[in-house]
Amino acid sequence: MLTNYVVLDFTPDTIANEYTVGRFADVFAPGAVNNTNRFLDYDGNNTINQDDAKIAVGKIASRVNRLLKPFRQDPNIDLVVMHTPGLTSAADPGAGERKLAEGQEAADENVYVVYIGDTRPEPDLPDLGIAHQAFAGENNEFYGYVFAGGVKSHLASGNYRWKPQAKLTSVDFTNEVAFTVAHELGHLWGLGHLIDVDSTPGNAFSPDNYHHVMNTPKYANPAAARFLNDATHRMEIGNATTGAISYQHVSAKQEVRDSLRTNAAGNFVQTTIPNATFPDVPTYMQTPSHQGGYLGADNPPPTPNSDVPAAALGQASGI
Repeated sequence: MLTNYVVLDFTPDTIANEYTVGRFADVFAPGAVNNTNRFLDYDGNNTINQDDAKIAVGKIASRVNRLLKPFRQDPNIDLVVMHTPGLTSAADPGAGERKLAEGQEAADENVYVVYIGDTRPEPDLPDLGIAHQAFAGENNEFYGYVFAGGVKSHLASGNYRWKPQAKLTSVDFTNEVAFTVAHELGHLWGLGHLIDVDSTPGNAFSPDNYHHVMNTPKYANPAAARFLNDATHRMEIGNATTGAISYQHVSAKQEVRDSLRTNAAGNFVQTTIPNATFPDVPTYMQTPSHQGGYLGADNPPPTPNSDVPAAALGQASGI
């Protein structure tokens, strides 16, 4: 059976002409605990430091693994969730790039990398994460970004809807980072943002209190959100032929299943980009961030900047 790898890289790679988002470890600046950072105190000793960051990595990886559990349990899907456990080195270990390059070269596996860094590199980017959305029927074997510093700012702002600020814990930080990881993976697998079924042209709005991974944290509780089978609301879906976005009723759970599963002949059900016909995938610096797919042969995929042993990746634990 063909294998899908989801790689959570907490030391985002340095890629030429690409955004620089900082390291996940930088979110855990040393200091005393207060009401605006209490949710980073993973070891409960009232001090924020790198020990908390190391614990957070494992917790977030386990939470992502749980969100993807329905697909890992599917008999027609081979899905492995991995993460980079090392956070102490200031050097760029290149683990995500290496694994992605292996996947793009291999015919029997697909690799999807999420770089979990610190903050958004430009003010006009989304606060929490970004990824190229694949077109309908396609998957982008590529990478996305999650800005854990943006999650920290959101929780510290007092605007987190789902729990009073004084009661926030490390579980809430874990859940929102993992929620954002799953959301960006959804984009790589062709899922767009949700709009309420009652939206009208020129007045599109998100469904309120609807706990779906492709909704936003303002309207979906990260502690409860999943890839839902429900297609009540509509989703932004890209057309590979025209490049246009339309609003369609889509079962997110089924779409992810189709993105990852193999058919009776042993082939992936959906088209994976890059491939022999479309060998190049754009980088975010070069193209609009809202949608993805194949956007031109002058935008080559990244190449590994170091030779990293497989031991640099740790498989996520937790069910």
